[in-house]
Amino acid sequence: MRPLKLTITGEYWDSFLYKGRLHLFTRNGSIETIRWDTLISDFRLNDSLLKLPFICAFLRSDYLYGAELTPLTSDAEIREIISNRFDLLAQSTFELSKDAIKNHLIKEMDNKFYFPHSDIDIYTDNIYVGSSSGLMAAPCNKHNSNPIGRRPDRMWDGPVLGLSASYGSLAMASGSEGLYEYALRSENVIDGNDVAPRRLSKLVCNECNWNYFSIFGSSDVGGFLADFSDGYIDESTGYDYQQYSSATPVTDQRRKKKVVNSDRIFGSSGYAWGVKDKICQASDGGISVARYNPWAKASRNEEKIASLGTIDFAHWKGDLISASSALFGIVAELEHAIIVITSAGQSITLAGEPINWRFFVRSKHYENQLHIVYDDRIEILSFNHDYVIDQNTKLAGIRFSDRARRAPGRGLGPLEM
Repeated sequence: MRPLKLTITGEYWDSFLYKGRLHLFTRNGSIETIRWDTLISDFRLNDSLLKLPFICAFLRSDYLYGAELTPLTSDAEIREIISNRFDLLAQSTFELSKDAIKNHLIKEMDNKFYFPHSDIDIYTDNIYVGSSSGLMAAPCNKHNSNPIGRRPDRMWDGPVLGLSASYGSLAMASGSEGLYEYALRSENVIDGNDVAPRRLSKLVCNECNWNYFSIFGSSDVGGFLADFSDGYIDESTGYDYQQYSSATPVTDQRRKKKVVNSDRIFGSSGYAWGVKDKICQASDGGISVARYNPWAKASRNEEKIASLGTIDFAHWKGDLISASSALFGIVAELEHAIIVITSAGQSITLAGEPINWRFFVRSKHYENQLHIVYDDRIEILSFNHDYVIDQNTKLAGIRFSDRARRAPGRGLGPLEM
């Protein structure tokens, strides 16, 4: 199944989707906030039968993954109908002009953050912006008159090349300074220490992400896992209290156990990264994939890190710059292209040198999207094949866990994007 593509023309630096709003960072020093939910809902299609898959593709990916729809999507005939609709949509390209954006513009504001920034994240209605000059933050709440606070706070003056928020903390990649963690809530005590930020590793770290309640740091010389214990996952249900509900009181502490180099995990060298249940390493022979299970029990003969196999990755388009794992597959940026290896085993080459790219691992509604910023446009790609893939056996892409999202009596809290 081919991905769908929606193009926004213009000169942008970055984009971020959060709770029905698209925040666009322009290269002329402004931030445009768009009503994404109404823009997509009002989008006119020639065929009304294609409206629902269009909504699933760009606004509500949870429609495909919802437990309530499993009896329907598991039916072969219904799956074929859905796939055919997506294939029909994929034959067209959709473009949003400046006028279309303007009609759904909430506000255009001066960018008071560091510019150009290295990375951004939005978590619990706050936006965090990192650059080589430090870390800044501002409210990002749709109930406020301004979509983003006009006076960002300067939170740290250390270099921030990459950042990722989860578990009440902000992981920060600080290049040669190593990997840091910033406690975002005073009740989020880590190893008995609530003073932030603290350094987790002195190893070079240019990017970072979360393997459940542990953190993986990446650089051009390899990668490492900052392995934690005593997270907030209920082993009986798989429900991740701290990630999916801000209302749940913190009754435990995350404790760092050790730092594990990726060379030890895979027995070889290469660019490595980790997201949720997957740890990967790229080399000339392909991409090696391991499953990370932080609550594995030796008494049950379970391995905390278990090798799953190798994905062919021989058609390089220049040296590897960075890579990460999304729900729909693996995204790898090379010198002259971005390659997506989907969870269905398809390899898609997206030619051209990007300015920025991102997807939304923590999202509820946009986890099937890949945003790529080019010199004169943003391409939003939607991958809609993964809901029929066996989540327990797939190599490329992180595992979707519906039970973690729908535990009885628990809300989604701040991650309801």
